[in-house]
Amino acid sequence: MDQWLERETPDVQRALKNAAEHFDSDDALDVHVLEGVYGQESRFGQNLRRREMKGAAGHFHMEAETAREMGITVNKSGDQRFDLDESSGAAARYLNVLDHNFRKDSTVFGNLKTTGISNPDERLKFTLGAYNGGAKAIAEAQQRALEDGKNPTKWDEVKNYLGDSKKAKEIRGYVEKVLKYSKEFSKKSKIIAKRKRKPKKGSNTPIGWHWITIHGRHILVRDK
Repeated sequence: MDQWLERETPDVQRALKNAAEHFDSDDALDVHVLEGVYGQESRFGQNLRRREMKGAAGHFHMEAETAREMGITVNKSGDQRFDLDESSGAAARYLNVLDHNFRKDSTVFGNLKTTGISNPDERLKFTLGAYNGGAKAIAEAQQRALEDGKNPTKWDEVKNYLGDSKKAKEIRGYVEKVLKYSKEFSKKSKIIAKRKRKPKKGSNTPIGWHWITIHGRHILVRDK
């Protein structure tokens, strides 16, 4: 944690504060959660991985396809996952979209739906789990929990239905670590989490962006 705080220069602070503008008053996301994700993913830029790779890379270890859907460039001419301003904004938008996926019952893959969670703090755990493992995996775990008579809106019950694979264990550990880090950042970081905006009624789209459909796929693009 102290190592990460040393790397949190004024430029880093500015990038993270700007990115956190994508969060709203109906979620438990804030700049300290973003700091926690940044620390867990790339150790504040110390482990960026390889440019142009399809897998997770850059400051927030986003998959190439996900990064493009969040509106940033990943191709041979440039990979904005390695630009902190662009990648932090993309990560925040992705967290925002995931949070909305779990605010109410939402279709995330085929006929698979999430189960809506009204409590923002509880929903944050599902959002972080989905950031690491995908909304599909979390929705499937919710469904299995429900079928087994458990509460699909409680992470402590749903996480047990992720399975015993290496990835399932990673997801559970990821949520615990980021929550722990974000709590520490809230005490030690020089960034002050500002009061958040009220979301537009019925909207699940970050400010300054809109959804389009191309070949049956929903893509988030920047407003012109």
